[in-house]
Amino acid sequence: MYLKSFLSLFCLVTIFGCDNSVHSSSEEDGFVDYPLTSYLDIDVDSLGRLPENPYVVNVEKNGKHIIVVGTLHSRDTLDPLFISIEKLFNQFQPTVSINEGGKVTDSYLNRNNAIQKDGEVGLLKFLCDSLKIEMINGDAQEKDEFLMLSKAFSREEALFYYTSERFVLPLQHWATEEYDIDSLYKTEFIDGYLNSCGIKLNSEEKTFDYYRNHYKQYFKKDFHIEDLNSDDFITIKNQHHFSELARKSCNFRDRHLLELIEKELKQHDRIIVVFGGWHVLAIEPAVKQIINKSQ
Repeated sequence: MYLKSFLSLFCLVTIFGCDNSVHSSSEEDGFVDYPLTSYLDIDVDSLGRLPENPYVVNVEKNGKHIIVVGTLHSRDTLDPLFISIEKLFNQFQPTVSINEGGKVTDSYLNRNNAIQKDGEVGLLKFLCDSLKIEMINGDAQEKDEFLMLSKAFSREEALFYYTSERFVLPLQHWATEEYDIDSLYKTEFIDGYLNSCGIKLNSEEKTFDYYRNHYKQYFKKDFHIEDLNSDDFITIKNQHHFSELARKSCNFRDRHLLELIEKELKQHDRIIVVFGGWHVLAIEPAVKQIINKSQ
């Protein structure tokens, strides 16, 4: 199993006195200062469900038009979500699209094949191919994100967060057969994911005992995979310190996405973006700001 494919599925599940306040992002890391809604204030229920699925931000001004589609991730071909995305896409006829989940080079036999393989990202690529338009990866580089988290917190915390969110929690959720976690950590997470992202570990970090030791340090008990709680790493709660890392991570990714939208708006009049719904709720004020500045 190649765990990088789990990242898009778990972006919503594990990334992670409210007043729906809007907070400005800082200009650290070279990003523009965008108004973002805090993940602690976004309009989701106790289970993280959106006000509606998909949640659509639709803005236009001066001949420029942006549609941002926020989703709860699915691969069910009968999910009404996909009917809504298709209808919106076909009516809008975008000239470029931006996706979550990395660069996609695959082509798909048909609609259902695209959804079953890659969910809404697959469907978007299938629809883009039908119009012969480009689909651009909207995700920030993991290497840059990891460096930012290491500076904002520590390298140990950044690696522990990455390992928990992008390896252990997906393994806990998806594994259906016996496995050797120490071996998978090396082959799937380090060799299959981190190395491909340009994140290099030292010899100590390459052992899963390194993770076990830090788990005991952070949670004051021995590691057992069934005990790991996704709520400890979720952006919309404050159950553990690692939710702070999750929010920092998502803010970094959100600001990267917004800069990409603003850049593409200079070249295209009709942009469609399909991303995880929590991200879309967080960036909605900034998307409105971008369209209001468009010429």
